[in-house]
Amino acid sequence: MTTGKEIKIFTGHTTGISSIMFSKDDKQIISGSYDNTLRFWDIETGRELRSISNGRSSITSFAFSPDNKQIIVVSRRNDTFKLFDITTRTEVHTFTGHSHYVNSAAFSPDGRQIISGANDATIKLWDINDNLETITYLVEVHKIYSIAFSPDGKQVVSTSDDGTMRLWDVP
Repeated sequence: MTTGKEIKIFTGHTTGISSIMFSKDDKQIISGSYDNTLRFWDIETGRELRSISNGRSSITSFAFSPDNKQIIVVSRRNDTFKLFDITTRTEVHTFTGHSHYVNSAAFSPDGRQIISGANDATIKLWDINDNLETITYLVEVHKIYSIAFSPDGKQVVSTSDDGTMRLWDVP
């Protein structure tokens, strides 16, 4: 029987936590914080298993690759976002191309592309094999807050500061 009561408190971040999610196997919780770290927690024990440092940049959001081997880390410090190898905890690549803060990024369902949205009113599609931008979508003057692929990878949905959601085709 569920009680609705608090089960556990996870402590370790030194400032606010901006994003959080369960691992796909439901054994870990991953949290991103304004203390510039991404932390992996064991749900059963509440202990921190490992962390990834994002240098001097606060983490605002993150997304896992479909195979759970890589993670996109987004911060509001600049106009880039980073790709990390989860096992080695090392940076694989820094994506540059936006002219203002990146707010959201996501992997395609097949893991071969990344989509990113930023305050510069653009959405960018990236090829993960060569880390190159393949397409830029312009959303007039509205900041992009969130972005996601459809389950089949053929469309992308974005949200913006004008209160709208937009659906886009992916070539």
